[in-house]
Amino acid sequence: MSCLLEKELPFAWALLKAEDSYLEFPMNHIAYSLIGQEDTQDGSQGNEADSELQRIEYKVNLILQMLGQMMRANTVLPEKTSIQLGADEIAWHHPAAVIDQNYRITLYLNEDHGLPIDMLVKVKKIDSGWCHAQIGQQRADEQSAWERWVFRQHRRNIAIARAQPSS
Repeated sequence: MSCLLEKELPFAWALLKAEDSYLEFPMNHIAYSLIGQEDTQDGSQGNEADSELQRIEYKVNLILQMLGQMMRANTVLPEKTSIQLGADEIAWHHPAAVIDQNYRITLYLNEDHGLPIDMLVKVKKIDSGWCHAQIGQQRADEQSAWERWVFRQHRRNIAIARAQPSS
């Protein structure tokens, strides 16, 4: 387990009771779809069918943006928190956590829409007040979308760091 990425995002956590260890989050599928759309847009020029598809995609994206604005208007986001993310791990500053505790975490990966990603995690270690937790089982498509998002964010951070002049 290792965290690739450090970000400051709206983030909340809650200790789980034993009977809540098998929660499902039906809205995650939609939230993952929305974050997946962020990087699929390209400016390629193609034939007329591609052009028609781009127009339809543009209209769908407008509708999604309007829905996101409506969701955001009715959502109070939690405070932004510095967190560390990896494909199978998340870490946040929580010195009171205990190893083997289970938490429900809520992340807002895109503040443009008020739709969170919810996950179940289990604390594996505490290091200098940072609670390192393993991400629990997710559906295969959600796990894949999560891994792609973390990897893309990591690559962006590297590209930004390389583009900045050295002092």
